Amino acid sequence: MEDCRHQKLVLVVPDADKVRCRRCNLTISKQELHGGVCPECLEVRGERHTDFEPVSPEDTPRAYYRCETCGAVIPEKE
Repeated sequence: MEDCRHQKLVLVVPDADKVRCRRCNLTISKQELHGGVCPECLEVRGERHTDFEPVSPEDTPRAYYRCETCGAVIPEKE
């Protein structure tokens, strides 16, 4: 296996604007929340729940770099 020098890095920034369903605990970004109802509760139980709580920024993953050549994940420096 060749040694990769990680020349092609991509910054990956996780979405920090997330909510958690109070019924099934699904964590999803507000942008993915179509129609304002929990997609998991709707698909599994057929129930339309809109009861969400915000997820604190401390609970969301930090930004990191990913090498496009080998797929290595490199944490962002503080």
